Amino acid sequence: MGLNFLSVLPRKNLTLDETIHIPAGFYNLHGNLGINIEHPPLVKMLSALPLLFTHTQAPAVDPQREYSDYQVAQNFWRANDAHYEALTFWPRVPMIAIALLLGALIFFCARRLFGARAAVLAVALYALEPTVLAHGRVVQTDIPSALAYLLLSFALYSYLQTPNFRHALYVGLSAGLALSTKFSMVALAPLASLPLLGLFIFAPRLGQKRGLVAAQLATATVALIMVVNAGYFFHHSAQRYTLSLYDNGSSTVTHQPVRELATKAFTALQYIIPADFIHGMTRVLILNQGRSTAGLLGMYSKEGWWYYFPIAFALKTAIPFLLLSVLSTLWALWILFRKRDERVLVLLVPMFSYAALAMMASTNIGIRHLLPVYPFLFILGGAFLDHLLSYRKQRVLMAGILAVVLGWMGIEAIRAYPDYVTYMNEFASRAPHWYYLSDSNVEWGDDVKGLAAYLHERGEDTVSEAIWGFEILEKYGIRKADAPSNPAEAMTRYVAVGASFLNGSVNPSRNPNDYAAYRELKPEKIIGGSIYVYRIRQ
Repeated sequence: MGLNFLSVLPRKNLTLDETIHIPAGFYNLHGNLGINIEHPPLVKMLSALPLLFTHTQAPAVDPQREYSDYQVAQNFWRANDAHYEALTFWPRVPMIAIALLLGALIFFCARRLFGARAAVLAVALYALEPTVLAHGRVVQTDIPSALAYLLLSFALYSYLQTPNFRHALYVGLSAGLALSTKFSMVALAPLASLPLLGLFIFAPRLGQKRGLVAAQLATATVALIMVVNAGYFFHHSAQRYTLSLYDNGSSTVTHQPVRELATKAFTALQYIIPADFIHGMTRVLILNQGRSTAGLLGMYSKEGWWYYFPIAFALKTAIPFLLLSVLSTLWALWILFRKRDERVLVLLVPMFSYAALAMMASTNIGIRHLLPVYPFLFILGGAFLDHLLSYRKQRVLMAGILAVVLGWMGIEAIRAYPDYVTYMNEFASRAPHWYYLSDSNVEWGDDVKGLAAYLHERGEDTVSEAIWGFEILEKYGIRKADAPSNPAEAMTRYVAVGASFLNGSVNPSRNPNDYAAYRELKPEKIIGGSIYVYRIRQ
């Protein structure tokens, strides 16, 4: 799996998000934490660590001026244009290390619950799933948050089994790590707090001292606060944000004393937790101003659909793992209710909780936002396959089923290589992929390098384009022009249109049919599954 990731890096340029996250991480490491505040700095800083050992330049950012994240990133890449390729390679290596660490954690958790054979099978499923292979090399919060969420779930499980200070410390550390990887993890706080609150309330009945449990929970809280602060270098700026900053007129809190109390509490919290963390989390969870229009099965919406992620999972997951996920979940529910096997609760509760949260959210822009659910499915899948192999009378049949599952997944991993980001299974074979889904499911800007190579091979150095990552074209020696809505009006020999633009959900004009004319044309080449290349004239 690690070799797979490394071999893909030279073939794929940075995704759209990485062009922002890597410069932001470099500035974050140097103490400027106000860049790209929509994501906690931890993952970005880890990706930028290798750049400290290179000749990377960071243009000065004037604190008296307001810069967009895009402006900061553009200045950063221009300043480091001479070694651009190296800067696109090394920051993704720490992400690969995190993906491999997640595989090790899956093995550890599966072995603890179901034994060594189940653990090996769980890791095999993890290493062959195209969605993981797509995102394990990307500088984004999705795989790190999946790692943190699995760690937190098992820390809670261990603490509830054996309440003591050591396990309470693990809960606090893993909860702090989860919040430091992705702001949306805070939405799971009530679900994580309920069992702890129950333990405190019913401590005497469970043979625990309520005061001791309170002290343990206090220890976990302090650990959580310390980890979050460490992710911001314990930096507490003099600036304090107020709730009025986020008041867009839709606030339901009109009672003045209540508003004043909420404002004071919000300000006081910033003396405990870094103000940049509070500000970033509030922007993401309350304002959500950057919400993108999503596309699903020919429909468009900014509010999303509750069934978006089930459909995306059904289309973006290898069919054998899709079927295995359904069967293993049903098997886990059966052994829970019929055999009272409570081991599966540590998998089912966090899995269903996060899935429910994702289905209620309006951020329907990529299967990657469901990735924290996957590790639990890998463990369940490994446990179910191990259970099948325990049938001695049908051992040959069960071994055959195992061979089909892993063999089929291996074939899918080979077939999709290296275009894992745009992978869809055979259920999505009746229409172009851009019809079914949009955004990072079908185009994420990492095929610009492949487009440039294709054009150079044909003696072209110009192209009319409507793609994500168009700024990178010039770094690979291709001049660009805007793609017209009418293909006949193109001034260049080739026109390149991205899958998201063909879908229409990301069109700047908000008109999904801007590039409808290209949907009827047959592309000469599809680069990486995401960029459709049309030869307009000979």
